[in-house]
Amino acid sequence: MALQHTRGAIVDPQTGIPTRLFFDTLTSIVDELDTVTSVTETVYQAADYGDAVSEELSAKLLAQRIELHSLVQEAADSSDKLLKRVAELELQLAMMPTQDVMQELRGLHTQLVIQLSLQPGGSDELYNFSKLHGYAIKEIASGDTTFTTKGNQLIICNNTADATVTLNTTPLHGETVHLKRRSTGGLSFTGTIDGRTDYAIVSNYYALKLVYTSYAGEWSVI
Repeated sequence: MALQHTRGAIVDPQTGIPTRLFFDTLTSIVDELDTVTSVTETVYQAADYGDAVSEELSAKLLAQRIELHSLVQEAADSSDKLLKRVAELELQLAMMPTQDVMQELRGLHTQLVIQLSLQPGGSDELYNFSKLHGYAIKEIASGDTTFTTKGNQLIICNNTADATVTLNTTPLHGETVHLKRRSTGGLSFTGTIDGRTDYAIVSNYYALKLVYTSYAGEWSVI
């Protein structure tokens, strides 16, 4: 009967024995402790996972920063090289002769070729000169009556009889031929020169410079 008066107590005041409420309360506390422990473990696990994820992300970010730095450095190096090359080209452009100067140099070049060919031993001098300026030296022998040009050439014509010079039929743009008549034989040409197909050198010691250009599609006297 005493328990009826102590229904809300956790210990019977007469016997000192814990009541049902005590055990229910203890069970509830234990359950709550289990829950707290589980939540704590979950929090710790999440923290550990977060640390791992954080480390992985940090490593990836570091790798990306290193890669980006490398790319930026390569771009900077390429930019420096490009700027240096531009400066070199600008300097070269500033040092290039004008069109008038180039024309004057071409004229002097032709006169020098003629003068060399007129001097004693001129063929040897002309050969050395031609090697330096990208021309091949050729000679038409006294008995030759035909000759075909090919590439940039300096041609000394020693033929005593009339000879025919066939101009290269597949010339490159800018291909140049210098001819010098040095004997009694005349020179006629197979090919179109300044719109003519009957061009000839009729006088001894005359010289002729021909240049082929793709736009004109024929040889021009210079």
